[in-house]
Amino acid sequence: MSVRLSVSKAISKVAVHLVLAVMMLIFLYPVIWLLQFSLKPHVEAFKVPIDWTFVPNFVHYRNLLFEGVFLGRLLNSFIASGTATVLSIAVGAPAAYALSRLRARGKNLILLTVLTSRMAPPIAFIVPYFLIYIQLGLTDRLVGLILIYTAFSLGLVVWSLWAFFDAVPKELDQQAQIDGASTMQILLKIILPVAVAGLASTGVLCFVLAWNDFIFALILTRTRAVTAPVEITKAMAYQAEELGMVAAGAIIVATPAIIFSIIVRKYLRSGMLGGALKG
Repeated sequence: MSVRLSVSKAISKVAVHLVLAVMMLIFLYPVIWLLQFSLKPHVEAFKVPIDWTFVPNFVHYRNLLFEGVFLGRLLNSFIASGTATVLSIAVGAPAAYALSRLRARGKNLILLTVLTSRMAPPIAFIVPYFLIYIQLGLTDRLVGLILIYTAFSLGLVVWSLWAFFDAVPKELDQQAQIDGASTMQILLKIILPVAVAGLASTGVLCFVLAWNDFIFALILTRTRAVTAPVEITKAMAYQAEELGMVAAGAIIVATPAIIFSIIVRKYLRSGMLGGALKG
């Protein structure tokens, strides 16, 4: 009986892994196809069926990174997304901590209001932002993108970190207050180190949302502050040879977010789990 049970468990385990492998292949196939397309010259890229045995050609990557302005656009994306992420956490963390320790009837209403800021699609705000930015002279400037990315990330930061801070025992705050610590010292030296998983997962989400933005960067920039996702679309011409550069650009743009997520994957996993348990 025990042998049959062991065999049954082994078969079930193998079946589960096979299903997961097939699902992973289905989800990764578009990325694999895009990668092979970016590594082929024009003639080989459009062969049907796809030839998977080919010698990689990095001409599209070389043209993007060492010829033209794409490298500068990539730097714009890094500056705008990274700065907005840091600012969002710097502003949102104290707000989330205050809401976590706040004892008032309007607390839930405040949290709901913060959450609703992420519900409306960005396209709904693009016209008023565009008109305001023209008046303030913020169009085609990185500071304009940083401000708008920060504004749209704050709701996510406050809501996410509130859940993590609320799970930290309030006795830690009380003990630190007895020892003479100020509110800011409690947040920086006690609460944030305990909630590092939440900070990592929230930071990754903020960075990825800002990094992948297209609509704001398209409307609010012209030449100087253009980001990488917008620059990629300029290669979408009627000439088919440009499609290889589009594929290479898409791979380049996707790589930093993937690397960032892999680096903090331990904190990201525990952060997501902590937020789910709290919710």
